[in-house]
Amino acid sequence: MLLLLPILAGCALHRVGVVEVVEEGPVRLVSVDGRDRLLLLGEAERLRYLDGHLVELDGTKTLGRLRVGQWRVIEGPRGLPVWYGPVQVLGSQVGIQDLGSGMFVYVDARAAERLRSKAGEWVLVEGYVEGPQRVVVLHWRSLD
Repeated sequence: MLLLLPILAGCALHRVGVVEVVEEGPVRLVSVDGRDRLLLLGEAERLRYLDGHLVELDGTKTLGRLRVGQWRVIEGPRGLPVWYGPVQVLGSQVGIQDLGSGMFVYVDARAAERLRSKAGEWVLVEGYVEGPQRVVVLHWRSLD
């Protein structure tokens, strides 16, 4: 009985790798350590929309799966920096409460037009920094 406890409780793991979404199977993380099947619960379910993104995961390995506890997106599939979190509208400006950095970032005017209707929804944007807390969005996707 004592032998089964470590197997069921799992081992803490930290992994960095690329998310691989397969239609017929589980979401996987491809890293230098191989392919880990991911168990996505709660907010980690949003990893399902991040095929090709470089991410950092903390979790526990149990019964052949990596149960994701915390996660952070490092860069997008095009090699661009990313910002992700809920869209917020502040008067005439639109931004994202970036969960990767903990900061609020404003998006450029063109992206603001498209994202204004997504207030409260989670999105991920790829782009570049234009100025203090301002991002020019080149690509974006919904995480809801």
